[in-house]
Amino acid sequence: MKKYLCGWSLAFLIVFSASTYAAPTGREIMQIQKERHQAKDEEKRSEMHLIDRRGRKKVRDMVFYSFQGADKLNKAMLKFKSTADIRGVGVLTWGRASGDMINGCICPRPGS
Repeated sequence: MKKYLCGWSLAFLIVFSASTYAAPTGREIMQIQKERHQAKDEEKRSEMHLIDRRGRKKVRDMVFYSFQGADKLNKAMLKFKSTADIRGVGVLTWGRASGDMINGCICPRPGS
């Protein structure tokens, strides 16, 4: 009898404790992640692998810089480091207080 009551008590606790706990939604998880990942600036290096129709492969090195100013607006730059034909080309993105973004392209002088 003791075993029987203990088993039912345990089952009762599991069922009711699970039903009162609500798992966070996807939006809540993303908001928590955003609050935890608050770096003032960061630098990421990555590679882009391009494969053409013939199966030839090109690897391009890129670096990404990001900065958040005192005004809480983000500024970011993506710049190619290799191959020689695209080295120095980049993209700038600046956040504005109105919520929209300003984008620009960095094109180095030929031969530099």
